[in-house]
Amino acid sequence: MATPLRMPDLGTVEGEVTLVRWLKKEGDTVALGEPLFEVETDKGVSEVEAAMAGVLLKKVISEGAKAGPGETIALIRRPGEPDEPATPAAQPPR
Repeated sequence: MATPLRMPDLGTVEGEVTLVRWLKKEGDTVALGEPLFEVETDKGVSEVEAAMAGVLLKKVISEGAKAGPGETIALIRRPGEPDEPATPAAQPPR
């Protein structure tokens, strides 16, 4: 399973920001508060810290793409989450 990582509201005039550069690769461990990516806003380029700890499973937004507040930008497997989604046990025939 994975938890969506959403673009925080960075208070920009236009709402959307450009994801300039990822600072972690897929499969990397991410610590809470660690710089995770860089964005360009109307005020310049700045680092954005990880809002949760875990493993960066998938980048949903690529470098150079725009994203608005609340938009899913990546998937993180948080500590304690299973690697794969649980599948229900097969029911015996009746």
